[in-house]
Amino acid sequence: CTRFHDDKHLQEETHPFRSPPCPFTPFHCQAYNTLSRTNSIKTLPIDIQNHCLKYSHVCRYGRQCHETSDVHLNNTIHVARHMCPYDSKCTKKHNEDHLNSFSHSDIPDIRRLCLYQNYECRDKRKSEHILQYRHNGNYDSSGVINYFGQNRMIDFVSNQEHMLKAIQDYAIHLKQTLSIPKEIQKFIKGLQPVHRCSKIIFESILVHGHVMSCEHMEHLKKPRFAAQAAQEHKHVRAILDRYKLPKIEDHVRVYIQELISQKYSTKYGSNSAFVIDSSSSMTSPTPNDFDETICKEERFLKSMLKAEEIDRIRKRAIDIAEASWNLQGDPTGIKYAPDKVLGTNKHIFSILGAHFGHYYGDIFLVFKNEVMLHPDANFSPQAATAFNSGRTFSCRPWVKDPGSDEAKIKCFHQSKLHCSIPGYEYVAAAELIAMTGLHKKTMDINIKDILNRWKKVDSHQVFEAHLPQLIPLDYIDAVYIPKNLFNSLTSAAQESAKKTFGHSLHLTDLEVNLGLNGDVNVQLLDKSRSKYQNYVIDKLIEKIEHPTHFYGTVITLAPSKFSDHILVPITINKAYDQYRHTHKGNTSSDDTYIYWKAMYGDMMITLSNEPINPDKIEPNIRYLVCYVAERPSTTTTNYNESYSYINASDPYRHEIIMANGRCSSSSRTFYRGCNIEGFLTYCLKIEKKTGQVTLSHAGSN
Repeated sequence: CTRFHDDKHLQEETHPFRSPPCPFTPFHCQAYNTLSRTNSIKTLPIDIQNHCLKYSHVCRYGRQCHETSDVHLNNTIHVARHMCPYDSKCTKKHNEDHLNSFSHSDIPDIRRLCLYQNYECRDKRKSEHILQYRHNGNYDSSGVINYFGQNRMIDFVSNQEHMLKAIQDYAIHLKQTLSIPKEIQKFIKGLQPVHRCSKIIFESILVHGHVMSCEHMEHLKKPRFAAQAAQEHKHVRAILDRYKLPKIEDHVRVYIQELISQKYSTKYGSNSAFVIDSSSSMTSPTPNDFDETICKEERFLKSMLKAEEIDRIRKRAIDIAEASWNLQGDPTGIKYAPDKVLGTNKHIFSILGAHFGHYYGDIFLVFKNEVMLHPDANFSPQAATAFNSGRTFSCRPWVKDPGSDEAKIKCFHQSKLHCSIPGYEYVAAAELIAMTGLHKKTMDINIKDILNRWKKVDSHQVFEAHLPQLIPLDYIDAVYIPKNLFNSLTSAAQESAKKTFGHSLHLTDLEVNLGLNGDVNVQLLDKSRSKYQNYVIDKLIEKIEHPTHFYGTVITLAPSKFSDHILVPITINKAYDQYRHTHKGNTSSDDTYIYWKAMYGDMMITLSNEPINPDKIEPNIRYLVCYVAERPSTTTTNYNESYSYINASDPYRHEIIMANGRCSSSSRTFYRGCNIEGFLTYCLKIEKKTGQVTLSHAGSN
């Protein structure tokens, strides 16, 4: 029976087990986990023995259990899971989700809990170990990529449709058929965004803890922006999160602001481009003007924080002030004037795939694939500036030159693709095929032809990725840098890079010619740089052959008390239209299923008939709010779970609902019986005909 946590069911039906089920069974009862690891029950503490006699627990072996003693039958719940159809010949026995979903001969349904957390276990990739043990601690430590709504006005589904239609018409004009080989689509899905930068920018990135857009780097001219960057740095946040006291956070904020303003004021006289604070009454502050406030804040912080924590905050603030200042003396990227008009200065520039833009620098930053699934990311067939200049219309004659600058900008936005939209790889592959076969006027193109062209043309003529404007360094998959260029970095930067990137930092034996300042001349592609560049490109292309695929939209959210709404790149209507187009003859059902994964819960999905604008009163908007509670603690004696709920009302009523539980439907046992370590998969089912809405667990739960 799988309904052992359903109190009403237990009262109405008779079950073989006589003791009430433990609220933490089957995965999170510490007493039963201890019992399952021992070879001698009598040696266990008496409280563990008593607990296991007082409560029933799910048997680890399920349908394969051979224990027939009365004690076992009276105190154990047996759940007959589905057997894997391949059983002993199964090729997915190394997959945790599969083992948690299907039974296999000679493998317990619920494997013993490993003594080590997943991130500490040295044997977690060994097949023999996986077959015997499951792991807790499958947490994700990635930082937050904030959402700025940079794609709010982009209709990616429509973009795909009209881009594909244009290429199909072009193929007809050539009297050829557009055929997209699976190999090229696979190549597209394996591409990772690659960013190149100079030594100074790399050192600044290490200090700030983020890769930054041009606009963000421009903002760092103002100390209040640099102060905000310092306060959000992960080292400072770790201290603030440890205490979680608003008063400490307020004093740290003022302390950092004054430290950075003081640092800027020492250089202010020599550079009028920098402004201490537009809201300040001081016209020409001096370093001494900040001493009193700094000392006052330090006195307070000494009563609340450890001395080493204050030192760390001070050092981080000063380092970021120095790095922000130095950054302004070096070109932040190429800085084309049209970027502001096109809006691309708000994004981090990269190439989706091999990056031959030597003029950006010789340090390659390869981002993880999931960055492209963030709601603020997108990519275009060619560089944004190619639209503004009109070059793209000669390189891509299937797109007509609309004439005016305004129309060219609109054309650029209508040429953006998003990797979370189904079928994006098909359209992107069509673009590559058409561009590669342009001179020979052919659509008969293979992957070798595409790679040959990619290596010959300027990087502005291949996929340009526009990434979110601030990306934490833990989203970088690999860093490539010549060894002699790395050695020219400051000792602090070298140490930081090694600590931050670990095995992902690749120092190549191929060296490049350095100038007097210890950096390369980015405009000159000499033999040493060309050889190094080709080496890195070959490594990147090798990696494409073994891609990691993700699906849907990937977002890492910072807590906002549910005041911020993040718009995903595709609407339900658009998704349904796509489904009908690709599943013709199989659309009899009007049911909608929305699946998502979350690590810790405490998140809300809101469906609405119009985009939500928090700055406006929207009387005609209709909502369906689905909230999944924070996952309950598994270390307490008593099981305690907050409300998860579905409600057809304003999402801003969340606090009221959590207080009184009054909503369309709610539950305080939603997680009971689930394995809540790691990512949980949820499903929201909407039955259009009946109006029924169901929130449930999916996957192995």
